[in-house]
Amino acid sequence: MAVVAALLAGHSEAVGPAWLMWPSDIVHVVAAATWAGGLVLLARMVIDRRRDPDDCAVTAIGFSTLASVAFVLAGITGVLMAVLVLPSASALWTTTWGVLLIAKVAVVAVVAMLGAWNHLVLIPRLRGARDPGDLAHLRTTAVVEVALLTVAVILTAVLVGFSP
Repeated sequence: MAVVAALLAGHSEAVGPAWLMWPSDIVHVVAAATWAGGLVLLARMVIDRRRDPDDCAVTAIGFSTLASVAFVLAGITGVLMAVLVLPSASALWTTTWGVLLIAKVAVVAVVAMLGAWNHLVLIPRLRGARDPGDLAHLRTTAVVEVALLTVAVILTAVLVGFSP
């Protein structure tokens, strides 16, 4: 219902073609929610020091692939929607909406870099012989990623109030 409600207001309603914008918006919101929600649950799991480190590693390994797919889907649909919404490329730096979008993308890029490091470096180490510090690294990056994604969500909420 939240995804459908998002379609009834904001850029999805105002910008066309609707046959392209609506599905893009749905995929974008679902992918971003999957990524962020999964990350919150993973962070909660690794923060709880009573959890079995092996369970945390298995969960992190499984989430890594899901997060990668969700990130790619959110990115592709986000770019598509920005192209549909922005009247010109210069609107990225000449409008409040464009500047907010750049800020959001910058924050998400930092989260993606942390996620890439987790996926390419930490997850392979968690699959093999683990160092106890690996789970501490996962705990730190997960908490930082959640904090940054919270900033991205706030920027997204502010974006809805502006038009390009």
